Amino acid sequence: MNPKVGPTWAVVGDAGGSVNPFNGEGIDYAYETGRQVAELLAEAIATGDGMALQQYPKWLEAEYGLYFKVARLFAQIIGQPALCELTRVGMRSRSLMDWVLRIMANLLQPDEIGPAEAAYAAAAAIVKRVPSRSPRSPRRRAQLVGGSGSIHPPASAARRSASFGPMVPAV
Repeated sequence: MNPKVGPTWAVVGDAGGSVNPFNGEGIDYAYETGRQVAELLAEAIATGDGMALQQYPKWLEAEYGLYFKVARLFAQIIGQPALCELTRVGMRSRSLMDWVLRIMANLLQPDEIGPAEAAYAAAAAIVKRVPSRSPRSPRRRAQLVGGSGSIHPPASAARRSASFGPMVPAV
């Protein structure tokens, strides 16, 4: 949904499109976007600055824009019929699936340089160079997300990782 904020309202969570494009997860994003809007509203009330809420779209872009763009591109690529065999073979590799899961679940550690973080950083660097076209239709707008932030995953990823523990159960 665009816009995500107005003079007296804001759209958060699933309703605002804050859903992980890799896996459809949205509970953490609903919590995080709701908390951010609450903080901006508290700032607006404390300072008397009614424009404080207008910072929300910029926060969304900085926090999730690049990650969501990487995820959407990955989904387009992995859905290509020519990659079906590669996907089938890759799913048999426990180590590959571990780092793919870390990326897809947004459980990357910004202070860590493991295979998942390196793969995400490489994908993010590529995606940052892909020009975004202006949205022309509601469907096209839904497909596009800008990416002007760092190549690191959202800061919220560290909170998620701490909450969920190990990625792959030991056998």
